[in-house]
Amino acid sequence: MGLGDKLRNGLKRSREAISEIFYMGGEVDEDFWEGLEDRLVMGDMGGEVAMTVSDDLREQAARQGLETAPQLRRALADRLAQYFPKAERDPFEDVPSCVVFVGINGAGKTTTVGKLAGVAVNEGRYCLIGGADTFRAAAIEQLKVWGQRAGVDVITRERGADSASVCYDVCEQAQKEGADLVLIDTAGRLHNARAGQGRERHPEEVHHARHGGTGD
Repeated sequence: MGLGDKLRNGLKRSREAISEIFYMGGEVDEDFWEGLEDRLVMGDMGGEVAMTVSDDLREQAARQGLETAPQLRRALADRLAQYFPKAERDPFEDVPSCVVFVGINGAGKTTTVGKLAGVAVNEGRYCLIGGADTFRAAAIEQLKVWGQRAGVDVITRERGADSASVCYDVCEQAQKEGADLVLIDTAGRLHNARAGQGRERHPEEVHHARHGGTGD
């Protein structure tokens, strides 16, 4: 099973949350629309997308006379598909590859790094983790726990150290040891600002971890 298959399996709960309401049957009433919006949020679509999709679908239902949940299923699928652009390629297929994860606090960057490291090890790839979040309390300790679970070395420095130095250290070690994949965890700062991007510059791939509850 490849990385893509494992990620799809990991999204099973989100798919089930979205699908559940359409198997309830019944008329499309106000309770239905409220339940739909809640299910979309629970399905990791984010608050803004959930409201937009729900409002658009409500208008479409009125316009086309869609009165039951099964009738709306295809319409919902088409709406949601617009928010999932197809990736041009899988960055994790490149060897060697260095991937930097950015996003707001609590978006799931550290957890994602840990889980992907575990997947890489199970596939027989030599992976290293860089703990460039030297800002958040206990961030280094949390990442080391994930590294232990996955059987992956975590390269980091003491809290308050320059995050760019950690990126340098892990990439240097990766080159020396011939690592296949480097995953770099970063602090939850404003990475769209020039100052934030300058501290960990020129990565091969930057993955923005979005918050499952708010979509931020």
